[in-house]
Amino acid sequence: ESACGYSCSGGLMTAPDTCAATACGDGKLAGNEACDDGNVASGDGCSSICTKEGGWNCTHTVCGQTSCHEVCGNDIKTPSESCDDGDTFTGDGCSAACTVECGYTCTSNAADADVCTPTCGNAVKTDDEACDDGNTADNDGCSSTCTEEEGYTCAESHSCSSSTCSEVCGDGKHVGDEACDDGNTSSGDGCSAQCAVETACGYSCSGASLTAPDTCAATACGDGKLAGNEACDDGNVASGDGCSSICTKEGGWNCTHTVCGQTSCHEVCGNDIKTPSESCDDGDTFTGDGCSAACTVECGYTCTSNAADADVCTPTCGNAVKTDDEACDDGNTADGDGCNSTCGTESGWNCTTTDCGQTTCVEVCGNSFQTPGEGCDDGNTAAGDGCSNVCTEECGFDCNAAEPQVCASECGDGIRAIDEDCDDRNTANGDGCSSSCTREVGWDCPNADCEQTSCHEVCGNGIKTPGESCDDGNT
Repeated sequence: ESACGYSCSGGLMTAPDTCAATACGDGKLAGNEACDDGNVASGDGCSSICTKEGGWNCTHTVCGQTSCHEVCGNDIKTPSESCDDGDTFTGDGCSAACTVECGYTCTSNAADADVCTPTCGNAVKTDDEACDDGNTADNDGCSSTCTEEEGYTCAESHSCSSSTCSEVCGDGKHVGDEACDDGNTSSGDGCSAQCAVETACGYSCSGASLTAPDTCAATACGDGKLAGNEACDDGNVASGDGCSSICTKEGGWNCTHTVCGQTSCHEVCGNDIKTPSESCDDGDTFTGDGCSAACTVECGYTCTSNAADADVCTPTCGNAVKTDDEACDDGNTADGDGCNSTCGTESGWNCTTTDCGQTTCVEVCGNSFQTPGEGCDDGNTAAGDGCSNVCTEECGFDCNAAEPQVCASECGDGIRAIDEDCDDRNTANGDGCSSSCTREVGWDCPNADCEQTSCHEVCGNGIKTPGESCDDGNT
């Protein structure tokens, strides 16, 4: 069986042949060879004397060359294996391919499996470590034994990388670079959502530990920083400016502020609440009702404050200041002067007023209303109708009490009116001035307005009058 690596010799009719394998390393498994991989080198699974080496799995065909490969996980570390811990699990330091996993150190033991342990502080987190930040210092999030410290969270960017640890803001544990930790991530309570003390908002924080959160409190009312339970903070502790001495809003003011900023308050006119700089507040911003749109008392009014309600403003008639509620105000409460006792205008007068000033009233002649200073008013300003253009009765006339007045002359009263030819103080005919106060023919009646007429006969005018015996038209 030369194909199987044998040679035979010494055979006789009386003795058999002796056959032996040709040589170890010829690549032909024969004789007492446990393997033959075609070489006499050790460390490849088949030794230099063709015996199987531990940690290898060798196979061959009949009379063929042996093929050996390493067996990972059998407790025997072969030359091409970095480690062999007796299993093919990952995450225990020696991988399923018998390579040392990142972050581990494996120690070979000829009699037993390799022992693999993580190295804390080498900047490579292993499955046996909670974290590894590249050092063995405490109080940085990852402890000297590679465990996560309270108040921190640690993460890796990828496998076999270093851990990055950061403080957990809002967990009530004040650690690391946190200036405070009040157990929440709300801003505006003294410790911000980033665990910074809101000093700009007037807070200070203290008292934190790994078991208790910080307690934050506003520094003081009046520091100009709105904080804590303050409804306002205008930078002082004075009351009467919208923000009281205990930093509460005062009625009648509107207060605004920026985040953590100083409060600015201004008075609100028209809200029923009279504030120090307001003269009045009647609950509206209308003008002409006594309290103006700027909450100042309007001329001519008196406003009465009422702490429980709006101010009540009333005009004062007769104070020489006309208000919108008054038709006039001439500085008195007398009737008959154009502006009456209740500050209403009287008929027959024309009244004018300057802003916030006294009313001046004058009688209007010819408007059909007789006022105290007029002798008459017949509804016009024409002369010669009994009531003159200045509303005085013309001589010889008598005006009645109607509106407008009607004026008529009285014939025979001895006063020649403008609508009479004559008036000789009687109503007899035949004396030159007739019963209707017309001049009779043949008489000469010299006239003067507003005087009694005296008539005399004219001789020679061809008209015989009662006192003439004759009249031939000449003298």
